[in-house]
Amino acid sequence: MLSEVAAGILLGLGADYMMGTYNRWIVVGAIGGVVVSMWTVIRTTMRMSKRDAAERARRAAERGAGGSQQENGDKR
Repeated sequence: MLSEVAAGILLGLGADYMMGTYNRWIVVGAIGGVVVSMWTVIRTTMRMSKRDAAERARRAAERGAGGSQQENGDKR
């Protein structure tokens, strides 16, 4: 997360230097870095949520397959 914001600030600093403006593009770069960072967090969270849901479904299926023998009275 920090790297996206730092990259935006550095790109903004470079743009300000080349254009001769004063801190205009640093602010734009910082805001852009925060937006990219938030997008990365959202995307990572969604990916982890899908993975957790798949893992819970797999465990429930395993419990369901193993639990049917116990329900029928088959005790080992």
